[in-house]
Amino acid sequence: MYAASIRKVQDVGAHRKRSYKDGVTVENELWKRAYWYLVGFDRTGSAALGRPCSTRYEDADAELPLPVDDEYWKNDFRQPSDSPLPQVTAFILWLRLTEITSFVLMHYYVAVDSPERHAARPADELLKQLNIAMTEWIEAVPDQRTSTPISKLTFPVSRAPHTVKWSPDIPDPVVANQSATLFLNYNMLTILIQRSFLPPTAARLRGLASPTNPNVRGYPQAATALAIAVSAAR
Repeated sequence: MYAASIRKVQDVGAHRKRSYKDGVTVENELWKRAYWYLVGFDRTGSAALGRPCSTRYEDADAELPLPVDDEYWKNDFRQPSDSPLPQVTAFILWLRLTEITSFVLMHYYVAVDSPERHAARPADELLKQLNIAMTEWIEAVPDQRTSTPISKLTFPVSRAPHTVKWSPDIPDPVVANQSATLFLNYNMLTILIQRSFLPPTAARLRGLASPTNPNVRGYPQAATALAIAVSAAR
């Protein structure tokens, strides 16, 4: 369903920046929200079902939605500095997580791999880049409610405003739900990354208890990956 919907939205050019050359308008913002909503859920659904994404990061150059709540769209799309945190902030940060998800699926979960792919981007380099991206995402979610834009990241993701870190004591139920959703997705993505370094079967996974077990040869990072994945699952 998402794949077919993405194709329909691409037909009108909602994935290209040039389609919004008339500036910031209500119609343009609605198209951007619709496109990125579909792309985000396609990425998360692909990760959950073990399927390739319907579209790649390189296929679109449309900007992410503006961090401005609907009620301020008539105010020249400006969120007042003394207003509460824009609710769309969590959506933008979630989209940034799905970009990393797409990257993981494209490099670690492919049906046909090749030596050329590994030569161009060694596994250690990929893991280092992913660790940097995940760390930057966490650091871009401060404890204080602020809409100050973050600096440009080294990972290929768009700019996004800040939101709040997860805490069981968040008084606002909307913000609490958004924060819980974000950090659940963050931990699920952590598990997805580490899963690619683990043996493919439960029997071989149990063999990690014995470093000399021949069933776990070829997975030198398995013990570390398992510890990180279990920690994220908790």
